[in-house]
Amino acid sequence: MPERDIFYLNIAAFQIEVERVVEVRLCERPVAIAIPHSARSTLLEASREAQAEGVSAGMSLGVALRVCRGLVVIPPNPGLYDQASRALGNVVAQFTPVWEPRRPGHVYLDMSGSRRLFGPPRDAAWRLEKEIEREIRLRGSLGLAANKLVSRIAARTVPPRSIIDIERGNESSFLAPLSVDLLPGIGAVRLQALFEELNLKFIGQIASTPLPSLRMVFGAFAIVLHQRALGLDAEPVRPPARRPASDEEITLAEDTNDDIALLGHLYTLVERVAARMRKSNKPATAATLLIRYSDGVEVTRRAPILTPSFWNFELYPEVERLYYKANERRTRVRHMRVSFEHAALATSRQPSQLQLALDEPDIAAERSASLVLALDRIRAKHGFDAIRFGRAA
Repeated sequence: MPERDIFYLNIAAFQIEVERVVEVRLCERPVAIAIPHSARSTLLEASREAQAEGVSAGMSLGVALRVCRGLVVIPPNPGLYDQASRALGNVVAQFTPVWEPRRPGHVYLDMSGSRRLFGPPRDAAWRLEKEIEREIRLRGSLGLAANKLVSRIAARTVPPRSIIDIERGNESSFLAPLSVDLLPGIGAVRLQALFEELNLKFIGQIASTPLPSLRMVFGAFAIVLHQRALGLDAEPVRPPARRPASDEEITLAEDTNDDIALLGHLYTLVERVAARMRKSNKPATAATLLIRYSDGVEVTRRAPILTPSFWNFELYPEVERLYYKANERRTRVRHMRVSFEHAALATSRQPSQLQLALDEPDIAAERSASLVLALDRIRAKHGFDAIRFGRAA
């Protein structure tokens, strides 16, 4: 396998850092992101300063305010964070075409073929850090290693505006003294098993534990766990899929787990996206639904649309099925996003025709299409909210 140069960019508390770019007064203050005006809200993110006061993501807002009386609470602004993520992607793409966003503010870069352009990895990392700070005024840490696993862990061990370079062959010695909770895939249950069943607290202890002993506790996952403890990872950096898509999202004014209310909001999102797709003549070929809960957990479900369409009454049943697959928790929902993918070259499909001439006419579908087109005309003249379906009211 050829040698690789993998970077991991880690902008901790990305959403708060973006808010600080917009509002300088938030810098160096304990800040958290949550839906305000409700003590039952949970924190989506907490700054380093807030964490130093004992505040953490997932904590209820009421408890956080008692723990840190000077805590500044700001509401989430998904549109701003998406804009910042796109800007960050534009900067990263100037250094390599092979980059993979893990989540907002966290990006893998494969710099293996960029030495001639940017020099040794450490020089390239320094230039990348300076460019990000100059272009979008965000600061992060950079981990440099021969694979994704080690670069990601390395970036988490240093403060912002730091670069850490793990030389080839030193992966296991670098990981050995680190806490086991830094290994990816170690959730609360496995972490408890490591402590209670095997009394392992450091990554080096996992690496030196015989595989049969690990298998007794972790089964098939033992091999993966042992390889990660040794710093072995052959997974490539996967650039994001570039599919044309249309989407709509909503952050609820008040978190809820009421299916009727959530499905009403969902229908409105589908209506808005479908109207744009009809206008641009881009039928959807797949649907994706993202649900974000009040505790920050996100669930995403995707399904193909076998017959490409841009009609509300054909798209909504598919999205509703995704909703019931995704929303299996009792936790209240805070944010939803509906996205429809299009074919690279959208096939023309006139809004006035729902079937081929040889097909038997579908009277109900024709009536539904006529109604939707009438609504489009009314909304084009008087605004989208001028007329609404009862389920979305």
